[in-house]
Amino acid sequence: MNRRFELAKLNNRPLMEDGQKELERLQKENQDLKGEIERLKREAEDHQWSLQKTNEGIRILYKELEKRNKELKKLDELKSDFVSTVSHELRTPMTIVKESISQVLDGVLGQAKEDEKRILSIALSHVERLRRLVNDLLDISKLEAGKVVLNHELIDFAAFVKEIAASFQMKAQSKGLELKYEFSNGDLAAFVDRDKITQVYTNLVGNAIKFTVSGHILLSVIDKHDFLECSVADTGKGVAQEDLPMVFEKFRQFGREAGPGERGTGLGLAISKGIVELHQGRIWVESQLDQGTKIIFTLPKNIFIERVR
Repeated sequence: MNRRFELAKLNNRPLMEDGQKELERLQKENQDLKGEIERLKREAEDHQWSLQKTNEGIRILYKELEKRNKELKKLDELKSDFVSTVSHELRTPMTIVKESISQVLDGVLGQAKEDEKRILSIALSHVERLRRLVNDLLDISKLEAGKVVLNHELIDFAAFVKEIAASFQMKAQSKGLELKYEFSNGDLAAFVDRDKITQVYTNLVGNAIKFTVSGHILLSVIDKHDFLECSVADTGKGVAQEDLPMVFEKFRQFGREAGPGERGTGLGLAISKGIVELHQGRIWVESQLDQGTKIIFTLPKNIFIERVR
């Protein structure tokens, strides 16, 4: 029996040796895995520390950004208050100067000589331009400060736009331009602030006439069920594609050639945008150089009724 056991043990020795080697190999791999796990754990801890530091840095930057934004907002409010105050203060002396010059021109204080009239007429035109600038500054300041209150009333836009066209008819004819309008079928009435929308049309039609040498100006109103789509299109100089995103920015003017001629404040389109958005509408421009410009704006029909409800 013992002899058989010794023989079996002798015959299985290579197998046992191979098993021992496999065990040692597995133990080594296990140690290597433990080392790799420890290394990855240390890297994860390092990454977590770096992430914490990064998050802390981001929080500091956000706080600094918030502080800067508050400072910028305060400066913007101070600027708006300054512009509004100065504009108000300029109104009274401008009115006095304008009335004084007008009285002299009208002969209230005696007949003026022709040279005196010519010089006073030039002065009066510049006072009028200054008055428009001051009014534009006041309007944009009020819009930015949220101090504009709308007085809604139901307006028939077909009749309203015809009145606008009639008021610009002589100015258009003086440049040889045709002033046209067209309306879609449907309900063309909307609750809006008549004075404010008149101001929008005045800015848009005035610009169209100013920058159109020949052709026509077209005012259109389309019924879009819940809102009106209004537009003023011209056959003028147009605006370059790269300038389109900046059209409604303050103090921007496009298509204005250097030299003498009628100049604006560069605030008309910014004011128009503010008024349209105050009515909860939107405004945009379509234009190509030498192919004219079309400015479109929308006005919800029944926003006043919805607010009352």
